[in-house]
Formats: sequence, C-alpha cells, structure tokens
Amino acid sequence: MNDLEIYEEHLAKRYNASDNYHLPLSCWEFYGEHFLAKAEFRKDIESLTKLSNSWALHLDFYNELIVNKNVVVVTDPTLKIVYASHNLERMNGFLPTEVIGKTPKMFQGEQTCPSVSKKIRKAIDARQSFEESVINYRKDKSIYLCTIKGFPVLNYKGELINYVALEKAA
Repeated sequence: MNDLEIYEEHLAKRYNASDNYHLPLSCWEFYGEHFLAKAEFRKDIESLTKLSNSWALHLDFYNELIVNKNVVVVTDPTLKIVYASHNLERMNGFLPTEVIGKTPKMFQGEQTCPSVSKKIRKAIDARQSFEESVINYRKDKSIYLCTIKGFPVLNYKGELINYVALEKAA
C-alpha cells in the first residue's frame, strides 16, 4: 500500500468511529444560498399571522407562500395595499415597500383586459371571492399573466377589514 492509501484508510476509520460528522463545504453553500430566502418567508409568515389575528378567516401562510409559491397582497377596504410578501419582487420587480399605500391598479396597463378588471371589481363590490387571470405589468413595463385568487376578509364582528389576493405569475 502506498502512503496515501494508508492515510485515507486511517482517516476513514477515525471518521466512522466519531459521533461528530462534518458536512462538505458544498452543503453549507447550498444551505447559505437558501437561508436568506427562508428568513424572508419566515418574516412574511410572522407579519401576516399578526395582521390576520383579527380576521374571521384562517389562511395557512406557510402553505400559500412556500408550498404554493403565491405572492400575498393585502389591502385595506379602500384597496390601498397594506402588505405585500417579499416574493412580489421576484414576480414583478417591485419591492413590497414600493407598493404599500398604492392600489393594485398600479400593476395594470394598456393590455390589461377591461372586462376581466370589471369582473374583479364587481366581485370586490359584492364582497365575493374571485379567481381570474389578468395581464399585469412588471416594474420594467414587460407584461406577465397573473392568476389572482382574491377574497374579502371580515373581522369577528362581520365587518370588512381587508382584501387578500394570492397571486402567481402564470
């Protein structure tokens, strides 16, 4: 046996006898790459859970954000955006802070179908849930097809307090 084989054999025996296993550096690189995204999702889930404390509606934010990969947009009753999940930026280029206080109409433009917009508006006015696909605009003015599941949110007294939209680029 050459010296390298003896060394490797000895190292393997010692490693196998140890309780303390070391992961290859590439594992940590993979972990680190997704750590920030997971931290952002955790912040979104915590913020949305606090926001939804007064809602008579229960949403599984973990499932919506991480499993279904939806963007969550919450508006007040006048349709001003009060919360947008961090993955909004990946979908359309806008940071959540850029959309707070504005209406979802900011995502619409020339190619947005007026009849779809009217259907959505009619459902909102009637305080009904809806699911529609609409042409929206990214920050860079490019278009994308956005599937939106929207619904009104009532508090425990039955008063309208928010609208929630679960959005995904189709």
